[in-house]
Amino acid sequence: MRSKPVILFVLFVFCMSLAGCFTSDNPADETAVTPTTTDRALELDSNSQISISTTQVSVKTDNSDKATITATVIDTDNSVVEGAVVS
Repeated sequence: MRSKPVILFVLFVFCMSLAGCFTSDNPADETAVTPTTTDRALELDSNSQISISTTQVSVKTDNSDKATITATVIDTDNSVVEGAVVS
């Protein structure tokens, strides 16, 4: 028979592993990205904007779902920057 502390520890590790699989819907939790281009330098200042949208909030890990992620870069002149690679 296993001891109660060992079972509790295994349960705790399992729950923490599952907690890492979920994402937050809070925009404050988003990670900043650095835009780059392959054919020209892209310089953005604090007035520039990057908007990221997706068609789904989550996808299954068995490749039965798909989602499209779109990034729109707007420069300081409020013009959409085309062909920018965001990495």
